Amino acid sequence: MEKSGLMISSLVFCALLAGCQAIQEAGARSTEDLLAAAGFQQQIADTPGRQAQIQAMRQDTLIRHDVGGNPRWTYADAAGCNCIYAGGQAEYDTFQRLREQRQVAEMNRDAAMNAEMDWDMWGPWFGPW
Repeated sequence: MEKSGLMISSLVFCALLAGCQAIQEAGARSTEDLLAAAGFQQQIADTPGRQAQIQAMRQDTLIRHDVGGNPRWTYADAAGCNCIYAGGQAEYDTFQRLREQRQVAEMNRDAAMNAEMDWDMWGPWFGPW
């Protein structure tokens, strides 16, 4: 009986871990779609030197670098596309605008869904707990 409980616990843990990974990968793809739409250039790590460098970079995070007094932005994804996205200030500004537009659209969608819900069927929201 104890072995089956351990096995079930292990399976549940693996399923949760896989679910977290899937959520993280979906978030990275969504960000990469916005980066591409904003004009960031995708550069594949197609040499051993680039592969070593991309592995050393902070992953799935937009990072600012100053190059010759100009801001440059990179986003590394070694596990997904094995690439970086690179852009300048104009691309970064466009990315921020697109990200805000997406957030507003998601909030509007959620508000519309909330307005259509029949919350009374879920019982009282306030009262003694």
